[in-house]
Amino acid sequence: MRKTFATLIFLVLALFVVAPCVMAQQQKATKQMSLTVAAALAIATNPTLPLGYIGQPYSIQFTSTGGALPVTWSVASGSTLPGGLTLSTTGVLSGTLTTAGAFTFSVTATDSGSVSSSLQIRSSNVVASK
Repeated sequence: MRKTFATLIFLVLALFVVAPCVMAQQQKATKQMSLTVAAALAIATNPTLPLGYIGQPYSIQFTSTGGALPVTWSVASGSTLPGGLTLSTTGVLSGTLTTAGAFTFSVTATDSGSVSSSLQIRSSNVVASK
């Protein structure tokens, strides 16, 4: 759920006066505008992922709070996902695990206002079998 701190509605008046002259001409225009202040973008997913098994399907949905929708997800620069997994732009980490071990990588969430937040993820061990 996205939280909005405030929505401000205001009227802008632009006034243009041609002077100096006895019969100054005046032009004006008004426009109603609004400004919405949203909560800061943050990643809400636990940074420690559940255990995975080689050859088994794996899927987890990353979540965020705040920010301006839509939020897109990516693997942070310099990070590598565990073998067999991909991260969709909607924040779904999924695939079939192919490599055993413990992994650390970072994901980045970016909102429509180009504000981003990154989180370092630690996977539990990926093991060979259940």
